[in-house]
This record gives sequence, C-alpha cells and structure tokens, in this order.
Amino acid sequence: FPAPGSVKITTFAKNSGGDGVEMTFAKFLGINNVQVSATATAAWGGPSAGVIVLPFVISECRFNLSGAIQVIQLDSGPSCTSSNGTGQTVPGGFGWLDPDPGKCSLFVTLAKATISSSPGIGTATLCKLVFEAQQNKTVLLPIYDSVAGSGTSGTYHIKGFAAFELLGYNLTGLPGWNDTGTLPGYPICTGSCKGLIGKFVRSVILDASWTGGGPDMGAGRLRLTQ
Repeated sequence: FPAPGSVKITTFAKNSGGDGVEMTFAKFLGINNVQVSATATAAWGGPSAGVIVLPFVISECRFNLSGAIQVIQLDSGPSCTSSNGTGQTVPGGFGWLDPDPGKCSLFVTLAKATISSSPGIGTATLCKLVFEAQQNKTVLLPIYDSVAGSGTSGTYHIKGFAAFELLGYNLTGLPGWNDTGTLPGYPICTGSCKGLIGKFVRSVILDASWTGGGPDMGAGRLRLTQ
C-alpha cells in the first residue's frame, strides 16, 4: 500500500523448485532459469469530475445508502442543514441542471463546484431517449450541500457524486415509468408528484474519463496508475 487509497501488486512466475522460470534452449548458454515478474499499481477514491448523463442534482439530505427504494421528489421533501459549516438550510428534493447546448449531459467538476440550475421544461424533451436508455441502470448524480438564488438564476454547490439505480420516474414532459406503485417495494409518484424513483448504491467506476479525488459517497473511481 504505497499511499492511502492505493495498492501495488507484484507477481512472480516460478517453477516447481521456486527458482524462476526454467529455460530450455538458454541452458546451452549457461542460463538455467530467469526471474519473470509483473507489477501494477491501482488507486481508488470518490470521483471528482466527469460527464453526468442525467442533468439532475440531489440534496445531501436525500442521500441514503441504506439500499431502500425512495422517491426523490422535485422541489419538495424534507430540509436539512448544510454540512459545509454555514448552517444554511438546504431545500430537500433535487433540481434540473443546465446541460451542455443540444445535449442532455454536462461536465461537472468539484474544482468548479458551483453549477447553474434549469427549469427543465425543454430539457425533459431533449432527454427522453436518454432516460429510456438509463432505465434499471446505475448513474452518477451530483450531490449538493448549499444553494443560492432561484429558478434559472439559481446555483448549486456540489459536495460529491453518488451512484443512483434508476428504477422509475414521473417528470413533466416525459411518460411516467414504474411510478404507480404496482411493483413490490416501489413507492407511488403520480399526478403532482414529480421525481425519480430508485436507490443509492455502492458502485465501482471503471470509466477512464472520470477523475478521482472526491469524497466517498458510495461511488468509487478505480484506475491503474502504473
């Protein structure tokens, strides 16, 4: 373990006598065996920057790694106190983010942790196929710990990223999916209820486009460093 959050592995190939790999033709040159080894170092930690495919941000007070299926409602739900030391009250629920032009996705980095909100009305239509492609899959979503402003002028301060298994939703501009509570253990989110249905999970990220260095919120970025 050369550093926190990393491990170095070295393997050796040996013959039954433990003397390395036995040579065949090299014996005529006086070389009976050689040492054969390979070394690799892997590092892990919470993600700090990458492209999120669903333009949503979720309040830290709704973050729950218990594995319970829950409804993350839009602009509603319990409030919580920010963990950033300001004592600011963080509204519960989540909001749409302002995606990259013509896309459903956007790049988010903790190095520039304040990002803009979006009403989501036009974004919902743009994201229809993306939502359908992510059904029953685990996606990374940013978690915020404080807010400023409101509406299109509002901003969120991102604390980290969490893995969320998308199991249903009911959003304006999108056909509802698994939102009626007919599946065992699934909550109801129909009518005026707008939100995501799913659960926070622990997940290993192998996508090389994501960088590490963020807080551990259940999603771990694993990469080979050597």
